[in-house]
Amino acid sequence: MMCAYLKIVRNSRSSPCSQAQVLIDHQYISPLFHADVFRKFIDSETGNFRSVLANDVKGLLSLYEASFLGFKGEVVMDKALAFSTAHLKEKKKIISSPGLAVKVEHALDMPIHWRPNRLEARWFMEVYEEQPDMNPNLLKLAKLDYNIVQLIHREEFGRLVRWWTELGLGNMTFFRDNLVEHCFWTSLVIFDPKYSDLREMTTKVVAMITLIDDVYDLLGTLEELELLTHLINQLVVHLTIPQTFQL
Repeated sequence: MMCAYLKIVRNSRSSPCSQAQVLIDHQYISPLFHADVFRKFIDSETGNFRSVLANDVKGLLSLYEASFLGFKGEVVMDKALAFSTAHLKEKKKIISSPGLAVKVEHALDMPIHWRPNRLEARWFMEVYEEQPDMNPNLLKLAKLDYNIVQLIHREEFGRLVRWWTELGLGNMTFFRDNLVEHCFWTSLVIFDPKYSDLREMTTKVVAMITLIDDVYDLLGTLEELELLTHLINQLVVHLTIPQTFQL
């Protein structure tokens, strides 16, 4: 499988930076290999990236995104980031392609690896739809996938709202009713459809932690909170949860 994947990536028309980025994202190569990909673009005399590379905006964009995959202190990756950032800021004012200009502006605002996957996918579909070389079948498939996953998340949210309501928590006003925010955050972090149970469990745990936190901060007296803490510790012991998680 790995050999076939490597062959596909190497035979593609994408830049070496994009190829390395794809391989790292899918865990086929280590980020440590990433710096070696860029060394051939460095001038042996000056030790900096070759100035001719600044003429390829798409390549600069790939270099910029890939540079965020390096480790702190990697000289080559730091140089890649500085070089690509400086030239992209300079080139974005004169880019003739509207679609490419939008991508550059978007990347400079925040790299793709710092953005939530599902929100980035939603944004990219809109941009891709405006490209002259857009593949309608690929776009249709992407939208179908997005809508299916979104439907799964909506069904999960419905079950969580019923759980929240049946517990009577929606009628309480002394704590933060942030169930929607918790669901949204969990769906962004754990978006894969097969992790439905994990998303629901995580949302419930975070919601209850928020509730308990507000009880301690806003509602309970010192004596009541001491009793509550004792009760929680007894529950923790009963469930044989490690000592580090006890209050």
